[in-house]
Amino acid sequence: MDDDRWKSQRGDEWWFDGGSISASAQFVPGSSALPIDSVSGISTADQLEFLLSQTIRQFPGIEPRLLVTATVKNLLTELTSRGVLTWVPLPHPSSLEARISQFATFEPASCAPTNSLP
Repeated sequence: MDDDRWKSQRGDEWWFDGGSISASAQFVPGSSALPIDSVSGISTADQLEFLLSQTIRQFPGIEPRLLVTATVKNLLTELTSRGVLTWVPLPHPSSLEARISQFATFEPASCAPTNSLP
């Protein structure tokens, strides 16, 4: 689709272009997760919600995961308190990742675009 924010040349590395918001992700074949390992231009909960909603809209059935920084944690907490999402912390030896387990503002999969990761 022309309005897709996530782009890829080979299908394993993805880049998000949302105006002032950018992100990158690595798709692992056979996984239902899309680990978003780099995010910039996000300072508000609304901006994070936009990134996640675009991700879920473009890739129905894929579970976004975010590297948790202090800023991202505060924004996730705000979105959780608003009832927009729930997330589960996934600790790693040197970092923390957020698994987005529910997201309230995306379209049901039956109405979402049919693009999928390879």
